[in-house]
Amino acid sequence: MWIICSSSRFVTLQKPPFLRVKDVSCFNPGYGMRLQQQNQLKSLYKRIGDFMKQNCAGYSGYVFTGNLKLAPEIGLKPQRKYVFFNGDIESRLLKYELYAGSRQAG
Repeated sequence: MWIICSSSRFVTLQKPPFLRVKDVSCFNPGYGMRLQQQNQLKSLYKRIGDFMKQNCAGYSGYVFTGNLKLAPEIGLKPQRKYVFFNGDIESRLLKYELYAGSRQAG
């Protein structure tokens, strides 16, 4: 079993060609405790969702956030939500099963 961890700007990430197992992508975006920051972070959360949709088919995706109002901006329905506290900030670890296309019945 291999565990490979990296930290970088997600927009520059590429899937390593040698991996043939189920991968995991984790994101920990800012929480935006001030209104000005929240407005800026809306686009970041949307870009994270777009990145996962376009680049992470077959992955499990996780987003750890302390801002429950920004989480819907990801644009994906979480398969599971885990409650955590980051100090006194109520947070969520949102799990997404990522796949190509749509799961809607045809």
